[in-house]
Amino acid sequence: IEGGDGNDLIEGEDGQDTLLGFAGDDTIFGDAGNDSITGADGDDWISGGIGLDLLFESADTDFTLSDSSLSGLGDDQLGNDLEYARLTGGNSANLINTTAFTGNVMLTGGAGPDTLQAGWGHDVLNGNAGDDSISGGDGDDTLGGGSGADTMDGSLGNDILRGQGSSADVLQGGPGFDTLDGGAGHDRVFEWADSDFTLESNSLVGLGTDQLANIESAQLIGGVSSNTIDTSAVDWPVTINGAGGDDTLQSGGGNDKILGGSGDDVITSGAGIDKLRGQAGNDTLTAGNGNDRLDGGTGNDQLAGDAGDDRLRGDLGNDQLDGGTGTDRLDELINGNVVLVNGQMQGIGLDTLVDIDTAWIKAGGGNDSIDASTFPGPVTLIGGAGNDTLLGGSMSDHLYGRQGEDQLEGGSGADWISGGGGGDSLLGASGTDTLVGGTGNDLIYGGADDDTLLGRQGDDSLSGGDGDDRIDGGQDDDQLAGLLGNDLLIGASGSDSMTGGNGNDRLLGGADPDVALGGDGDDTLRGQGGNDTIAAGNGQDAIDDPTKIIEEAFIFLPGWIDP
Repeated sequence: IEGGDGNDLIEGEDGQDTLLGFAGDDTIFGDAGNDSITGADGDDWISGGIGLDLLFESADTDFTLSDSSLSGLGDDQLGNDLEYARLTGGNSANLINTTAFTGNVMLTGGAGPDTLQAGWGHDVLNGNAGDDSISGGDGDDTLGGGSGADTMDGSLGNDILRGQGSSADVLQGGPGFDTLDGGAGHDRVFEWADSDFTLESNSLVGLGTDQLANIESAQLIGGVSSNTIDTSAVDWPVTINGAGGDDTLQSGGGNDKILGGSGDDVITSGAGIDKLRGQAGNDTLTAGNGNDRLDGGTGNDQLAGDAGDDRLRGDLGNDQLDGGTGTDRLDELINGNVVLVNGQMQGIGLDTLVDIDTAWIKAGGGNDSIDASTFPGPVTLIGGAGNDTLLGGSMSDHLYGRQGEDQLEGGSGADWISGGGGGDSLLGASGTDTLVGGTGNDLIYGGADDDTLLGRQGDDSLSGGDGDDRIDGGQDDDQLAGLLGNDLLIGASGSDSMTGGNGNDRLLGGADPDVALGGDGDDTLRGQGGNDTIAAGNGQDAIDDPTKIIEEAFIFLPGWIDP
């Protein structure tokens, strides 16, 4: 029975009737029998009457259904006597919400990224195309994702979830004995509850016993109690979060991420490249084979790296860090003053170090000090926003001052030292070092051996020290001194002052007026552009590019020869 465009009165009879209201504010009564009723456009009044009646609507719009109302194509009033509903969306991103409806529903999305939410009945939901969010609610539901990367939650009941398509789906069974099939693609099983969980390749025990198929990864989150979450039987990548309580968390052979949460947690990973983080509490972290990252968090923690090249961070507290075999690194973020020696770090607690081969330490926003001068391995020290002091050790270290007026000393070894912003003091000490000033007015001293010094921006003072050094002032007005050794001094831009010192030096000015003093030794001096002042000094010196003699003013000291 079909209505028209007006406000129609449509009444069925005994039997299975199909009633269509179409446009207008219609009154539709199914009477006896199992009827199918569609109100369509308009604000309709719909009653199924006696029998098992179905409300059916299809449109590219949002729907909200309860026992007494339906909004979507209008504001329909329902007679609280409809047992079934079938709602279908269109190509847009539709929200179909039937959580307040106590009957059974069939919800179908279209091509868009839809949100389908069922309520109390035994429901069937299908997302079709698009990246859909699908929730079954209470009851024994069947959820199908369709194509697209879908997120499905069975909620209460013994549910069936099928990922379908080749995209990456997320399947959450919820309480009950569920069946989860990811289908094609890289699909993930997800659960979050204050419960113990045991994951195997074809089952998840926790809120029931779920049967798994075509699942490639997992994410499990505990609650406030002391939970045991064991995924050691699978080689998939898993993410575990113990949340509250004193948890026991164990992963398998995949590349896993494990968070302890609050409480005193015991965390163990298997093979794979894993990330373990204890967070709050006195935690015990034990990694397996692989290049793992361990972070104790706050509390007095115990970290063990085992095989692989691991990175260990004790964080706050008095921690015990054991790198195990492999080349293992201490990673720390600090605020304040720390001293790193062989077997110990003091400053953000008193940490005991075993089999730690290298160190990476970054300062915070204050005026921090990091002293690694007696640590036997190579270190990377990074300053923060304050005026920091960074001291390297005997190996080839990397020091970065960043913001603030920092003091950086490389120690022995071939070091890389960078000042960053601010007026910094850089000292290479011994070793073949590279020192880079940054944006402020920097003081740079190479020390012993053959060093490379670069001033960059700012009015810098650069001294090579011993060795055959390369010194480049960079921008602005710099002072360059070779001191001992056969040095190369480059004024670059700005009005620079260059002094070769002892040794057979080469001095190269820039486009601006420079001063070049050869000093002792057989030096080569080139002014380039600008009104330069050149003093050859002692030794058999040469002024390069004599064609510029007319343009430039020279001071000739004894020992100068024309090449």
